Amino acid sequence: MVSLVLISIATFSQVQIDKPIDLNSSTPANARIMGIKQVSAAQDAVSAEVLQSGSLIYATSAGTSSAYTLSLSPVALGSYTTGMEIRFKAHTPNAAGAVTIDVNGLGPKNIKKDVSNNLAAGDIANGQLVTLAYDGTNFQLLSRLTDANSGGTVTSIGTTGPLTGGTITGTGTIGINLATASSNGYLSSTDWNTFNNKQPAGNYITALSGDVTATGPGSVTATIAPNAVTSAKILNGEIVDADINGSAGIVDTKLATISTSGKVSNSATTGTASNTANTLVLRDGSGNFSAGTITAALSGNASTATTATNFSGSLAGDITGTQGATNIAAGVIVNADVSATAGIAYSKLASSGAAGGVIYSNGTVLTNNGAGTAGMVLTSGGAGAPTWVSAGLSGITTYTSGSGTYTVPAGVRKLLVVMVGGGGGGGSANYSGCAGLYHIGSGGGAGGYLEGVITSPAASYSYSVGAGGTVNTTTCGAAAGNGGTTTFGTFTANGGVVAIIQSAERRGQAAPVELQPGVV
Repeated sequence: MVSLVLISIATFSQVQIDKPIDLNSSTPANARIMGIKQVSAAQDAVSAEVLQSGSLIYATSAGTSSAYTLSLSPVALGSYTTGMEIRFKAHTPNAAGAVTIDVNGLGPKNIKKDVSNNLAAGDIANGQLVTLAYDGTNFQLLSRLTDANSGGTVTSIGTTGPLTGGTITGTGTIGINLATASSNGYLSSTDWNTFNNKQPAGNYITALSGDVTATGPGSVTATIAPNAVTSAKILNGEIVDADINGSAGIVDTKLATISTSGKVSNSATTGTASNTANTLVLRDGSGNFSAGTITAALSGNASTATTATNFSGSLAGDITGTQGATNIAAGVIVNADVSATAGIAYSKLASSGAAGGVIYSNGTVLTNNGAGTAGMVLTSGGAGAPTWVSAGLSGITTYTSGSGTYTVPAGVRKLLVVMVGGGGGGGSANYSGCAGLYHIGSGGGAGGYLEGVITSPAASYSYSVGAGGTVNTTTCGAAAGNGGTTTFGTFTANGGVVAIIQSAERRGQAAPVELQPGVV
């Protein structure tokens, strides 16, 4: 068997061997391939020098802080394979959140740490040499910046009093209790100030002297010296009713004069509403009291007095005079003072205005409107003064044509309405227009007649006067026009109907005439 074949063909640039090359020498120096240079294609053999340099899986990154790109050379990757590693020098720190890397345009893949977590900002530093390994889905960050003093991972934290909150294996809160008389803990600010301000040994109080005496140490009973409490030592306004003993028996000479209204209740006095000697006067439930002789100077009105048995002196004010002769001042009695059933006779009322006049109110005072002429009647003026008018019909208004609105005058209580419809047109007597025949003209029918009384007139009414019918003067045997309808409000008087003309021969026979009078 030939162990080594040397081929030296100067005229060819490459040698193709389609069989395996078996380097089976027992001497390592003889079982090797030498002279392999830098690779340039994916199927090139790799020398130890190239492997040690790491140049096949290393490059400097490009792109952005959240989307890195990498171009490996001289040979580009054909696809991502599980377990493959790449290294790059970061050109910029990473941003927080999702960060990707795209190698040789194969598409972006997420970079994760701790298997599945997104990177925190700065997990990749500017200029850092970063190693990534592909897990089939994402690139895992293998090179992380760590604190130089870190020494491991804490998996649980236990606590003992006064600390609380343990055992913590994930997240939790550690607290500390407030110290008590029987357990350790932290001091409150109040307790700390008390402790900090305590007197040093030898300076604490062991006894009290003066107005208040006591002997210590520890809890002691203090005693106020006799006559030690004076007015100057009591703050003004501090003593209340509960501070005074119920049997104190304070004498009235030590009480100040009571001058404020309502400070003494009636129940605390000997007052009475009866006529009792040497007692205070107390009104009864109706505000009255009984008394004997009252000597007083009265003024003003005695509005509720009903009798005055005896008084001396003279009265002044609204009632003047003496007991035997009193007078009520003018203008004192008002309308409210007069009983609704007083029945004051008219003869006691003062005369006002002319004889025969009528007294009416103008809204402020009573006024006389003066006397009217004999036979006149009084009509209301609404809110104004009543007036005298002649008896019978008044204010007659006549319409002979046209239409419009009739406004009812103020004070009118009834309307007499007389209506006539327009008369029908009559026939004419004309020989020449009837081919030598005689014809006789006759009058048209009269318009309808209506007469009525409206007892409660409205404020206004619309009206229309019917016109008379037209007369035929040209056409033999033709009819004339009907009369027009007359209306007033809802009332209607129809117009008259035209005459019917009959023709006759020269023999002079009388032509019959049919008249259709208007209908109401």
